[in-house]
Amino acid sequence: MALRAAILVNIALTALSTASAFSVSGRSFNVQGYFYQKLDHFNPQNEEYFEQRYYEIRNDYFRDGAPIFLLIGPEYRLDGILQDFVYQQARINNGLIYALEHRYYGKSLPKSGFDGRPTYLSSEQALADIAYFIESRKELYPHSPWIVGGCSYAGNLATWMRLKYPHLVNGAIAASAPVLAKMDFYEYFEVIGEVLKEKVPLCYQKLVEANEELTALAGTSDGREELARLFRTQQYSSGLVDVFYARLAKKLADSNVPIQDLRYDQPYTSVVCTSITGNTHGKSTLEILINMLMHYETSRSLELNTRDDITIGFRQLPGLDGYMWEYQCCNEFGYFQTLSSDRQPIGVTHNLNRWEKQCQQWNITLEMVEENVRKTNLRYGGKTPNVTNVVFMHGSNDPWSPLGVLSDLSESARAFVFEGLYHCEPFQMRKYFSTYDVRKPKWMQMFDEIESIVRGWF
Repeated sequence: MALRAAILVNIALTALSTASAFSVSGRSFNVQGYFYQKLDHFNPQNEEYFEQRYYEIRNDYFRDGAPIFLLIGPEYRLDGILQDFVYQQARINNGLIYALEHRYYGKSLPKSGFDGRPTYLSSEQALADIAYFIESRKELYPHSPWIVGGCSYAGNLATWMRLKYPHLVNGAIAASAPVLAKMDFYEYFEVIGEVLKEKVPLCYQKLVEANEELTALAGTSDGREELARLFRTQQYSSGLVDVFYARLAKKLADSNVPIQDLRYDQPYTSVVCTSITGNTHGKSTLEILINMLMHYETSRSLELNTRDDITIGFRQLPGLDGYMWEYQCCNEFGYFQTLSSDRQPIGVTHNLNRWEKQCQQWNITLEMVEENVRKTNLRYGGKTPNVTNVVFMHGSNDPWSPLGVLSDLSESARAFVFEGLYHCEPFQMRKYFSTYDVRKPKWMQMFDEIESIVRGWF
C-alpha cells in the first residue's frame, strides 16, 4: 500500500513540475522535476523518502506505445539532458526522454543516512531507484518500452539494469562502461602510454628517459645526493620517488575528463609534454619535471608541495560529488589507477597504500576493498554479464576500456570499438564526428548498425 501511494504521489508531482524550459526544434522542452524516491529499497521497515531530481524532454509527437529513453545520471550532478546518443535515438523514434540524477550526487541528496558514511549510496540502491522511477511512469505509459543508456559508471548501471530488471527495461546502451571492478587498475596508464607513444612519441621517449635517469641516480650514493638536491630536501628517500611518480601521473591525468587532450581530433597540448619536448634550457627532463611538479617554488620541497594531493583518480570531481565517488570506489569498485605496471612510461611504483589512506576515513581497509571488488564482480558478472539486448560502445584510446566489454558476448549483447576515440566520445551525437577524417565512414557504419539494433528492441 505504501509503495502504491508513493507512486500516485509521484504521478501528481509530475503534473505539478515546473518547466525550466528551452526550445528543442520548436516542439520539445526540458523540464526539471523531483521524484519522491524511497531511501532504502531493501528494508520494508524504512519508510523514509528523499527528493531525486530528474529531467524530461517532452515530445509533441510522442504517444503511449512509442519508446521511452532514460539517460542514467553519472557520478556527478546532472544538469539537463545533453545531446548524446540516447537523445538522438529518442528524437529519431519520436520517443520520450528522461534523465534521472544519481542519489547522493548533485541535488539528489537524502537528508539522512550519512552517519559518518553515505549509508544508502550503492549501485544496488541506484538500480532500484531507476526501477522504481520506471515503474511509476508505467502507470502513465503502460504500453511504451523503456531503453536505458549511460556513459562510464552510468554505462555500468545501464548494463546492470538489463541484468537485474529485464522485465522493466527492453534494452541498454552502455558507453565506455568499466563493468569489471578492479582494485589495482594498472592498465589505465598502460593505455595512456600507448596513446602518448602514437600521438607524441617524443614526449613518451622523454618520460622514459626521465625514469631511467631517476633509476640510475637512485642506484648510487652520489646520485641519491643529487636527487635530494633536485627534490629540495635534506635527504633522499624512496618515498619521495613514489611521490614524484604519483604526482607526475596525476598531472597527466588530472581533469574532469582525464587526459582530455588525447581526443582524436585534437593535437596533444599537455603542459607536461610541451615542457619536456620544448626544452631549450639545457636541463635534464627529470629536472624539468621535478621543477614543474613543485610549481617552480624554490623554497618548498616536492614532499611539502604534494603531501595532500598525491592520489590518482580520486577527487577529480569537485566538492561533495568527488567525496561520494571516493566512497563508491572504496566500497564497491576499486578503480585505483596505479603505476605497478612496467608497460607505461612514468615509472613503476606499487602505491596502493595511498588509496588506503583515503578509504580509511570510512574505516575501509585495502583488504576490505579487495573483498568489496570481489563481491561486485560476483554480483554483476564482471566483463561477462549474463545480459541480452545490450550495446557496448568503447573508444580504443580510452584508458577505462580494459575494464569494459570489447567483443560480442552473444548475438544480442554486441560490442563496438571506435578506433582512435576516447572516453565517452562514441556516446556523443553523430554530428560530433562530421569533421573527422577518413575513419569516419567506419564509425558511421557502426552507428548505423547500432541504431538498427536499438530499433529491434521495440
